[in-house]
Amino acid sequence: MEKRKAFVKLSLKTIIIAIVSLLLILVLFTSIAKAGNVIISIASSAVGFAQCIRGEGGLRIWACIEATWAAIMGAL
Repeated sequence: MEKRKAFVKLSLKTIIIAIVSLLLILVLFTSIAKAGNVIISIASSAVGFAQCIRGEGGLRIWACIEATWAAIMGAL
């Protein structure tokens, strides 16, 4: 009976360690992906604002909206 309890404790400990490890890996990959998205959003926003400043007519308004949206999404 004693050996069986020790085995159950070891199993639970192993399962908890595995779950925590998976969560840490998930957080790491999410952070890397988020950083990539922020870089892409900043670049898109910069291009959009450049078109907003130098654009003409309706294209200029759309570029301003797009650049603002990219900046907001990059901040989230």
